[in-house]
Amino acid sequence: MKKLLPIALISLIGINLNAQKNTVGIRTGVGRSTLQTDYADSDFDFSSKGIITAHVAIFLEHKLNENFALQTELGFARAGGRNRWNYQVDESRNYDIVNAISLGKLNIPLMAKYYFNENFNINAGANLAFVVAAESKYRTNGKDGLELYTNLLREAEDIKKKIKTFEVNPFLGVEFHLSKKIFIDGRYIFGISDISKNNNGEGYNKLKSSSFQIGIGFKFNKLSF
Repeated sequence: MKKLLPIALISLIGINLNAQKNTVGIRTGVGRSTLQTDYADSDFDFSSKGIITAHVAIFLEHKLNENFALQTELGFARAGGRNRWNYQVDESRNYDIVNAISLGKLNIPLMAKYYFNENFNINAGANLAFVVAAESKYRTNGKDGLELYTNLLREAEDIKKKIKTFEVNPFLGVEFHLSKKIFIDGRYIFGISDISKNNNGEGYNKLKSSSFQIGIGFKFNKLSF
């Protein structure tokens, strides 16, 4: 499967570059990312919450006909989530521990688009992502928490060695054109790929990242190659 993905990417880019007319553009926006997390060697019961993220990308679209198009992108996005659990010191003292995990991803979505009309389309495909940055940071509330976990509060931990650097996740999206050049879009990336690593009881048994994105884009004039 991993050998086929680069071939598919090269083939799709080749189709675009040899086409007579292509549309180049940029898209950016915000979103909400969540994590499915299972810590290695940990029995804590925790609740998970999402984080607000941002994304930016350049894209190349090739229109096959009035209804169908192919598109490739190259972009950067933040992903991650927050896990919270309660630590009981004794009957009268307890506090929350929050672990925030942040991932920086280089995304290469490959998609097919169906245009119902010139202003509206739905799209779907596979999002190829390379994790280029990953960090974990803890914080607590309450005096006892600060005393017991002061070493964890000093700085974020680089966790790139604890996760895999490549993932492939499917996505679905919609796009609505406000004009010939400006559009708004929404996209949901399903967290299917598990990028966790368990190194002798350290790291993660499961780490899957899902995200919902909304944004705005701008299409330049069509280009001929």
